[in-house]
Amino acid sequence: MKLFNSKEHISRNRQQDSFAHRVANDPYLDWLLLVIIAVVLSGIVIGIGFISFNTTRARLDAPVVAGSSAYRSLFDTEAMNRTLKTFNTRADEHSALLKGYGGVADPSL
Repeated sequence: MKLFNSKEHISRNRQQDSFAHRVANDPYLDWLLLVIIAVVLSGIVIGIGFISFNTTRARLDAPVVAGSSAYRSLFDTEAMNRTLKTFNTRADEHSALLKGYGGVADPSL
């Protein structure tokens, strides 16, 4: 009865039978695993690129309605006019500085 009550666990698999051992020692299996991983990862990247290309193309092909709020958010004429006014003011100040001093001349010179 001692044989059936034994706490020892006999392993039927040897160390050489594990997958990690076979990959480490078999170059063909190692290369096969690398090629499979590369093909799967490249397929995922190509799939993500295809999906993003289609969504971008769909956004660009969608018609823009002239009176919609999306059109106003793309091009705001009031903000453009304010920016142009600021740039014109800066240009006038810059040209005045390039002309030199415009006040009364110093009599001592």
